[in-house]
Amino acid sequence: MASRRSGTNLSRKTRTLIQVGVVYAAFCGLALLSRAVDPAVFAVIAAGIAWPLYWARSGHSWAMLGLTTRDLVPAIAWGLVAGVVVGAVGVAIAESRDVQTAVLANFVWGIPAWFLLMSPFQELFFRGYMQSQLVEVLGAWQGLVLASLAFTFWHAIPVFDPATTSLPVTTWLGAATTLFAGLVFGLVFLRTKNIVAPWLAHGIAGVTLVAIGVMRFGSYVP
Repeated sequence: MASRRSGTNLSRKTRTLIQVGVVYAAFCGLALLSRAVDPAVFAVIAAGIAWPLYWARSGHSWAMLGLTTRDLVPAIAWGLVAGVVVGAVGVAIAESRDVQTAVLANFVWGIPAWFLLMSPFQELFFRGYMQSQLVEVLGAWQGLVLASLAFTFWHAIPVFDPATTSLPVTTWLGAATTLFAGLVFGLVFLRTKNIVAPWLAHGIAGVTLVAIGVMRFGSYVP
C-alpha cells in the first residue's frame, strides 16, 4: 500500500515537473522570438497572463495562483517594502543614470506599463503558476530557488531589446541582482500567498528604474 502511494506521488511529481518545464521552454521560446520580431513581445505578455489563468481555471484553485483577498493588507505592506528594497538594489548596479532619457512620455507610459503589464504577466507566470507548482511538489525552499533561477535565466534573453535599459542583466552582477529580485518576490509570495505582494513589489522596482532613466521603452513609447 505504501509502495503504491509512493509510486503515485512520484508519478504526479514527475508529471508536474514535465509540464512546468515544457511550458517554461515555450515561454522562453516566445521571448527569443521577440528579439527577432518586435510585435512578438505582446505574445509573451499575453501568454504570461493567459496561461496561468487557464491553468487555474482548469482544475486548480484561484487561490493557488495568488488571486485572493486573503491577507490583502499584509500583502500590500510586504509588496511596498520589497519593491523599495529591490528598486534600490537595481539603482545601485545600474551602469548609467542618463536622466535625459527619463522624459515625461517615458515616465507616464512606464507607470501603467509596469503595473498593468510587465509586473502582472511575470508574477502570474513565475510566482503564481511556476513557483506554486514547484513548491507543491518539491517543497518551499527548493521551489522558491528553482522558480527564481528560471526567472533569472529568462531575463538573460531578454524580452525587450538590450538598448532599452542600462541594467547589466546579461552580466554576472546583473544575473545575481535578478536572482535576488526573484527570491525577494518569491519570498513575499510564500509569506502572503497573495499575488498582490510580488506584483506590487515588481511594479515599484520597475517604476523606480524608469524614474531615473535606467529603464527605457524606446520605440514602445508613443
